[in-house]
Amino acid sequence: MSYLSTHQTIYLIDFHGVSQYFLFNSEPEQLGKLIELHGKHGIMKIKQYQPHKGTFKNLSKKEVENWFNWDTYSIEQLKKINYIK
Repeated sequence: MSYLSTHQTIYLIDFHGVSQYFLFNSEPEQLGKLIELHGKHGIMKIKQYQPHKGTFKNLSKKEVENWFNWDTYSIEQLKKINYIK
């Protein structure tokens, strides 16, 4: 059984060339692992779940960099595909 808890921040990522979205939480290296597996054509958008509204909000590249600045592996994967500098 798979489930997500809103206790942690939930993100949605949409890759170029992939016909599905991926949901992940803020555990270390989750974003980096998804990029490594599915991100060879780049990222279309990353969204953050807003539990008080029940919707996802688009994150700018700067916001993504700020939210994941503690996660070295994910930052390196984002740089590798030129999503951030």
